[in-house]
Amino acid sequence: MKVHHLFIVSEHMGFPADKLVELGFTEGSSRVHPGQGTQNRKFYFGNCYIEILWADNQDDLRSERVINSGLSDRINYRQTGFAPYGVCLEHDKQTDAFFQDAHLYFPTYFPDDWSIAVRHDVNHKSFPWFFRLPFKERYAPNDEPVDHDNGVKEITQIVFTLNNDDYAAWSAHRYNDSILQFESGSYPHLLLEFDGGKSQRTEYLEELHLTLTW
Repeated sequence: MKVHHLFIVSEHMGFPADKLVELGFTEGSSRVHPGQGTQNRKFYFGNCYIEILWADNQDDLRSERVINSGLSDRINYRQTGFAPYGVCLEHDKQTDAFFQDAHLYFPTYFPDDWSIAVRHDVNHKSFPWFFRLPFKERYAPNDEPVDHDNGVKEITQIVFTLNNDDYAAWSAHRYNDSILQFESGSYPHLLLEFDGGKSQRTEYLEELHLTLTW
């Protein structure tokens, strides 16, 4: 399964993204999600992108359509115990079975007949919020900046920490991917490795439960 992009929840209106900029990551575009109650700041790379996501409107987050999608549980992870991460997988045949019984979330910022397929794994709270966009175009950065001052090019590992029970449940799926991986331990935690970690630089961003290595 190929990763299109992923999000990391921020509790402080996206300000942790400033630390990424300080570390030499070039920021791309940002957007507000009308009717969803969220806003983001984004960073693009050669093979996928990451977004720092935060609550913009709690009334929208409490709407029935957003609550049913499970996204509100991710944004308010301190109260709910769900992992504060989301992973958008490429829309291709490899992910058809994975999203076969998915919930269809119809965001107000999409055309009426477009839906996001969501796996809200309510029994596996340390899983990220897996979702898939309605269109099948492969990831492309388009006009977004992908040249970073620290020299990074691509994400080469995405490693989520799951609790022991959830790790056992995930292992039963036997999905393999060269980038997306899971390990057992204390959670939440996410490791992002860039370019194989060849520069031997490591930074931990506590508020995002995020380790960066490049």
